[in-house]
Amino acid sequence: MRKLLAIILALAGLGLGWPGRAGAAMIADLTVEGNQRIEAEVVLNTTGLLPGDQLDEKNLAEAVKRIYQLGYFSQVAVLGEAEGDKLRLIFAVEEKPLVERVELIGNKKLKAGDLEPKLAVRAGGMLDPFSLRQSADSIRAAYAEKGYFSAQISDSLIESGDKYAVRFIIEEGRKIRVKDILVSGNQAAKRGEIIGAMKKTKPRGWTLVWKAIPWWRSGDRKSVV
Repeated sequence: MRKLLAIILALAGLGLGWPGRAGAAMIADLTVEGNQRIEAEVVLNTTGLLPGDQLDEKNLAEAVKRIYQLGYFSQVAVLGEAEGDKLRLIFAVEEKPLVERVELIGNKKLKAGDLEPKLAVRAGGMLDPFSLRQSADSIRAAYAEKGYFSAQISDSLIESGDKYAVRFIIEEGRKIRVKDILVSGNQAAKRGEIIGAMKKTKPRGWTLVWKAIPWWRSGDRKSVV
């Protein structure tokens, strides 16, 4: 009979939840179920557990953590089967789906060839929510660099057998341009001199603007800050 080894319950101080065993049990064998593309040996070698080891709450939780860190699986469960006075472990995994293709819809101001290298989601790679968010943020940042600060990015998934097509829908919005620059508090420098220095300075932060003005005085610095 199989029994689910609930890590949450174990961490709550209820032990491994196996009748007649308190705290630790010896491992008889380890197997993997549910894997399709990832070899079982990859999973087992990652756990750090071997037959004959004493299984307890700490090394069980660490084994599951290591499997998740591989990045291949969306779900990991641990089952146990009694074999005499030992325990046979079964790591039941669910692999993340594969990305069949990535589509960009609505991009007119930026070319797909400029956006695609910035994406964390790639055709042939594993699909996960983090890579989707990271890709959307990268697209948004690329538009912001071109002045499209109001660009909106959304994503949708299109199921294709056991794979997914990922579609990023882009609403570019209007480009924001600077109409005028207001300068206040300047005493030692004229407005035109300050703006001229800003135009000559690469956009790497306001500290470089200060350094680009040789006549900068403490009074002016204080008034701007």
